[in-house]
Amino acid sequence: MNIHSKQKGFTLIELVIYIGILALFVFIVADSMISITRSYATLKSARAIHFSALSSYDRLANQIRDGREINLGLSTLGSHPGTLAVVSDTGSGDSTIVFSLENGRLKVVTDSVEEGFLTKDDTTITNLVFNKFLVNGSEGVRVEMTIESVHGTSTRSSVFYNTFKLRGSY
Repeated sequence: MNIHSKQKGFTLIELVIYIGILALFVFIVADSMISITRSYATLKSARAIHFSALSSYDRLANQIRDGREINLGLSTLGSHPGTLAVVSDTGSGDSTIVFSLENGRLKVVTDSVEEGFLTKDDTTITNLVFNKFLVNGSEGVRVEMTIESVHGTSTRSSVFYNTFKLRGSY
């Protein structure tokens, strides 16, 4: 009779080692997934901010450069929240375009008709200041805008500056 029998299976030490390796692998994968999720939220916030800045400054640049003068009666200059009213000659008469802040979003109104918002709804303008300046008899506007975006636990904020000269003022 054969006294030696072969046992199949794992020893307790082998099981502990395998569970430890598996736990380490799960931890590394989970940490990587959390890191990717945070990076995505940060990227989404940055994209929203830059889209809002680009669309806002594009429209501001076109309207201010086409403008003849700044309507000081309708404008709030040098403080937050700023309002800018630009008077343009459309060929068939004067047109007034007003840029203002409403609920943290940049709004455009042309001749008392609301055109809508220039910024995305997932961004907020936390600072909007218009400053008028004169250079060699020509008017210009310096715009300072701070845009903030929150996605999940990621909050981003960027400050943008730009200067535009009214072509119709010289």
